[in-house]
Amino acid sequence: MRDMRNWFAGIRIAAVGLAAGTAWLGIGSARPASALEPPRGSHREDAPAARPGPRRPQAVALLANTPAGEALLVGNRTGSVSVIRTADLTLLGETPVSGSIGALTSLADGRGPVVALDPEAHRLLLLRPGSRPWTADAPFPVAEGTSLLEVEAVFPTCRYPVRAVSRGSVLAVSCLWPREVRIYRLDGPEGLPAGLREARLRTALPFEPQDLLFLDDTRLLAADAFGGGLAVISAAGGELLQVTELSSHNLRGLTLLPGGRRIAVAHQELHSGMHTTSDDIRWGVFITNSISLVPVDDLVSGNPRLVRRTRVLDLGDVLTPS
Repeated sequence: MRDMRNWFAGIRIAAVGLAAGTAWLGIGSARPASALEPPRGSHREDAPAARPGPRRPQAVALLANTPAGEALLVGNRTGSVSVIRTADLTLLGETPVSGSIGALTSLADGRGPVVALDPEAHRLLLLRPGSRPWTADAPFPVAEGTSLLEVEAVFPTCRYPVRAVSRGSVLAVSCLWPREVRIYRLDGPEGLPAGLREARLRTALPFEPQDLLFLDDTRLLAADAFGGGLAVISAAGGELLQVTELSSHNLRGLTLLPGGRRIAVAHQELHSGMHTTSDDIRWGVFITNSISLVPVDDLVSGNPRLVRRTRVLDLGDVLTPS
């Protein structure tokens, strides 16, 4: 009798697994092939409404010129953008703009509109201040038909855009799974928003890029989302100038240090000489968290002594932070 119960239980588990796998693969669905393509259109009504639930902020952009002076825009995973007045840290409100917001970047060095990325819908959104007043003394409820931000235009882009940076009239977008960086020129005769309609340059990379950083007006740095790759790209022509592999992974937080001679990169490093034992993991010697200060000149020139000339700052282990 016990064997029969086990047999029936196994049949039920297999049936549930088959149903879940069928739903995940989309077997039997009537979706056309075009449903897998990025959505087309350039109107704000095409953007899905923000989803309910925790906001999960994951993108920020600082604007110097807004109706409220300097303001911080916070992009939430649920598809809304929160606006904070930096003078007194007042939350002015929140505006739903899309299904998800993965990155925000301000154009014209913080004086222009804002470009938002929706990595789930694979598109760019151009945001501008809306008709709702930005001068309230405290947060206030959303007025019917008004909003702090308005979506001026929506354009399809690559699959899974994850980061965007701008410098002058150039906008760069990292495309995770296509392994490429797209560069948009915003100084054309049509200006905005037409400059976001199509990327002028596309650079294929040997890794999945995520974080981006302009080294100067002509060179762009892309960091590997999973491994230790760093790629230097020409912002003018899109050529891949140099690829360097660091002995680390999960490169994040690219920052050009004052003086422009070094960049700071936050990363993790897996030590092959250690073991997955409780002691090695507990004392933080199996995987370490560090910040590397990389010389820009050596990185751009491909100097083989780059690793030796890079200063590594360990952030300590889980029990005795340094």
